[in-house]
Amino acid sequence: MSFGKTNYRVGGTRGGADQFKWEDVKNDKYRENYLGHSVQAPVGRWQKGKDLTWYAKASKTERAEALQSELAMAKQRDEDMMNEALGIAPKRRHEPVEGLSASEMKELLKRGEAERDGMDVERIEGLGAAPVEAAGFETGPKRTLAERYKDRLVSGKADNTYALPGSVNSQMMESEAKAARKEARKLEKASKKLKKKEKKERKKERKIKRDHL
Repeated sequence: MSFGKTNYRVGGTRGGADQFKWEDVKNDKYRENYLGHSVQAPVGRWQKGKDLTWYAKASKTERAEALQSELAMAKQRDEDMMNEALGIAPKRRHEPVEGLSASEMKELLKRGEAERDGMDVERIEGLGAAPVEAAGFETGPKRTLAERYKDRLVSGKADNTYALPGSVNSQMMESEAKAARKEARKLEKASKKLKKKEKKERKKERKIKRDHL
């Protein structure tokens, strides 16, 4: 038995035999020291939900029959999944068969852990609290809502922001906003005209080249 800081070794008679549970051994640091730990307290994904003493329970014929039935079930499950993917059969909701064990639930709900390993990606501290600096990417200066509002008025786009309290005096007047929108429309028309002209010139050049060939 372990004499470390465990939950099941706390006083009582018979050396804590009444408090011993194989479920607690799974999380024990020295679980390899317990005889029968690989069968009674298996740790790992492949052991979950498996009968680890199957070889000692059935005869050869029974094992062969069990294997055949397992293969038939696997084939049927694959066929059903294929039919669902192809749209032949209606899709069914697949619920997880195995639930979390007591030790896994305890590990999941554990809080205040001092040390974390590389697998605790969902518990990164401070994620989203500050801008992330990455090579090749630059973060622009943060603008106020009033500055964004001004920029939208100058560009002639529809206003989708709200003025901040105390920033009314710094905003553009309605007449100035109209003039800015008019100027933006003018620039847009001029750029369209220029593009049209360039397109015509390119077409003309291609025609001249074809005539020379």
